[in-house]
Amino acid sequence: MRTRVAIYARHSTDKQTTSTTDQIASCRVFCEKAGYDVVLIFQDEAVSGASVVNRPGIADLIDAAIHGYFDLIVAEGLSRISRDQGDMAIFFRKMRFLDIGLETVSEGRINELHIGFKGTLNALQLRDLADMTRRGMIASVLKGAIPGGRTYGYDLVRGLDARDELIKGLRKINPGQADTIRWIFRQYAAGASLYKICSDLNRQGIPSPKGGKWVKTTLIGQLARKTGLLRQTLYKGVVTFNRMMFRKNPETGKRQSFVRPESEWISVPVPELAIVDEALFDEVQKLIEGRSSMRLQRRKLAKVLPEEDKRSIAKARKRRRKKQAPSAPRSSLYIF
Repeated sequence: MRTRVAIYARHSTDKQTTSTTDQIASCRVFCEKAGYDVVLIFQDEAVSGASVVNRPGIADLIDAAIHGYFDLIVAEGLSRISRDQGDMAIFFRKMRFLDIGLETVSEGRINELHIGFKGTLNALQLRDLADMTRRGMIASVLKGAIPGGRTYGYDLVRGLDARDELIKGLRKINPGQADTIRWIFRQYAAGASLYKICSDLNRQGIPSPKGGKWVKTTLIGQLARKTGLLRQTLYKGVVTFNRMMFRKNPETGKRQSFVRPESEWISVPVPELAIVDEALFDEVQKLIEGRSSMRLQRRKLAKVLPEEDKRSIAKARKRRRKKQAPSAPRSSLYIF
């Protein structure tokens, strides 16, 4: 009786449109030479190999294995099943329990030695890929490309390199939005509250970066992640990236983001994209830190104050907001 085989193929990105097709063809040739019968084919399109969780192809493969539809799994290489050493070991133990073999075109018949040694190499390769990506980002910035999506204050520019290939991430300053950014920084440095700045911008009918109303989080973002318009270092002519790291949750297989220590952040100067003066930018950062500390102290104080005192403080804040002068007409907004 000939061995019944299930082929599994996977590729990581949408750009590799023929990768799974090529893998399947290679596995078919391998099975034909070995005298195997291919009975089922499973594949995952544009899915990372960092985990076997949340992959429909691998899930269907395991389900078919449980029902005894094949005797052997054939893949192009172990990394196609998973690059994670722990996941690979669990998968191998499941298949061994079901008395189903595992064979690859590149490594041949898989045993415990392959799982330990090859799994370690695949895990190291994942780390190398991350390092290569980081180095590539630095090189792109030095060539004039800015990582990430659209940034308020800039327009995307299409440009070609020496080989006539598209350079992604090129930007130029948007004059109108740049004026708004300078106004926001000067208002904040002059003592205006986030509430007052947002109210004035909305009253003038100036769209926010997302096209809707301005809100305080648009300006100040999150303290831990140093986000928000007022913290955007690109406005002083410095690209800052490598802020976030991603770790796989072993329970769900999904990646979760964490903020790296500031010592690991990467900054590259791009003076041609500066919108505000560096001194003004740094002054605003000090004010943000100072006001954040004051807000933290108020929160702590509010926890121990009687309810009557809390109501009195809230009324005082409302009175201060009402006393604030109305904003100037739109035509004078950009007169500095």
